Amino acid sequence: MGTNNNIINGFKAVGTLTGAPLNLQQAKFATLVGDTTPIYPGDALKLVGSGVDPNGFLTVARAAAGEVPLVGVMSGVVPDGTDLTAMYRKASTTTYIYATVDPNTIYEAQASAAVALADAGKTCSLVSTNGGTAATGLSGMQIDQSTLTTNTSTFAFKSLGFSQTVGNTPNATYNRLLVKINNHAYASSGVAGV
Repeated sequence: MGTNNNIINGFKAVGTLTGAPLNLQQAKFATLVGDTTPIYPGDALKLVGSGVDPNGFLTVARAAAGEVPLVGVMSGVVPDGTDLTAMYRKASTTTYIYATVDPNTIYEAQASAAVALADAGKTCSLVSTNGGTAATGLSGMQIDQSTLTTNTSTFAFKSLGFSQTVGNTPNATYNRLLVKINNHAYASSGVAGV
């Protein structure tokens, strides 16, 4: 059994269910100044608040474990002219961010513990190992390996198998899975995995 590298970086868009090229078209969202949680690229998002900011953009926040439906995954910050180097949405700021929102997007993410081959097609939730890293701009979200064995239609993600990247070993700690959002705000409600 091999060993995988421990690289927690949230959910990274890598393909589509339809087989169409991944073009990473983005939707723009607002965050609320009262939200004290930073949001990093790779963080799963939920719709929040009154729904729309004064400029007409839907408002989002970083999703927590067990929260559904998800609206997408943060991909970047809209520059506002005050900090052109911003890699993430800082706490307690009204910020515009971009997110991938296509329900057909396939994401790659690291599991919180070794995933068995038999669990690779099941549903799962997310877990925030840490809140993210300001220095690198990396998300602290992972796939919650413990939820794969429950396999319920209410979980946020559905596993599509193991990532085929070089060095990703199944049945080993820090392995990476391919997932799609199972309970999506712009699609039908979720279903259980295989």
